[in-house]
Amino acid sequence: MLKSHTISQIDVLSGKSSVDIEGLRNDIDDWLNSATQTGSYDPLTELYEGASDDSFSPKSIIIDKLIEEIQNEFISTTGLRLEHVDHWIHVHHKNMSTEVHNHYPYDVSGVFYVTIPEGSGSIVFLPSHNKYHPQRVPFVPEEGTFLLFPGVLDHTVTRHQSEDKRISISFNFKIINQD
Repeated sequence: MLKSHTISQIDVLSGKSSVDIEGLRNDIDDWLNSATQTGSYDPLTELYEGASDDSFSPKSIIIDKLIEEIQNEFISTTGLRLEHVDHWIHVHHKNMSTEVHNHYPYDVSGVFYVTIPEGSGSIVFLPSHNKYHPQRVPFVPEEGTFLLFPGVLDHTVTRHQSEDKRISISFNFKIINQD
């Protein structure tokens, strides 16, 4: 008889947010429309004028509520508390994608989907259990939902095919020492 020993397990947690997504879209649109040409945010090349290097986001009570909601859901699921480190807005226009990356040294990273038109790119996780046969695990984005995953987990976003913008918010957290 075989005995099973789990050596590695990677959990991706998903949840549905109750924040005012229309209000959030309005906050983000107002922020994007108020930026100067040099201050507009292209997630691949530019910094938002006046923002720190690690945060490209409007000030928004709704985003603050979303972060608190994510932290509360995480502690109720895992028993672990999260400290918010940073967050930023991703705006993908037609034919944009995101290269393979991870969020090391952060413990937990996440993404919240604000606007997901038909033809939006999917997030694809690349767990590195077998370098000779890499696994690709796609998650199709859904408006109003969030995913939480280990910060060291490689991932990418596939090409955005829609004429309309795909908008998401990415987050990084540290697990707070419970001692």
